[in-house]
Amino acid sequence: MASIISGLNNSAVAKLEKSWKKISQAKKDVFDYMTNIVAGRNNYAEYKDVMKNIGLPSIPFLVVILKDLTALLLSIPDLLEDGGCNFYKWRRMSEIIHDVISYQIIEYDIERDSDISHYLTKRIAEAADMGEEMLRKISNTKK
Repeated sequence: MASIISGLNNSAVAKLEKSWKKISQAKKDVFDYMTNIVAGRNNYAEYKDVMKNIGLPSIPFLVVILKDLTALLLSIPDLLEDGGCNFYKWRRMSEIIHDVISYQIIEYDIERDSDISHYLTKRIAEAADMGEEMLRKISNTKK
């Protein structure tokens, strides 16, 4: 979800005024709600709450996981002041890694649509070859 929201908020996509006008207000409200979830406020608290309640199968936003692991590694000492092991740090890291593994264990019952897959793969490759500046120019010329 976070990657989709990020893509839709891309400057080239956001400038497609005619396309955005064709979207119903109800769908725009859902988009705004989802944008707020992945906005990152309070260390992604709203996103984390949704992920806890949504259950599996689901696909996590890797950025949040890496951010949490990095924060633990850099901000919490390995050892306590008395020289003992900081078990809190390692327990928290273990919990985060356990959560990541739980996403991988679940079987996803998703039927692949080869037509859609081929179309998306082709369009993504074309967009990647164009680059950000070319996409921006195209979005500006199609107003």
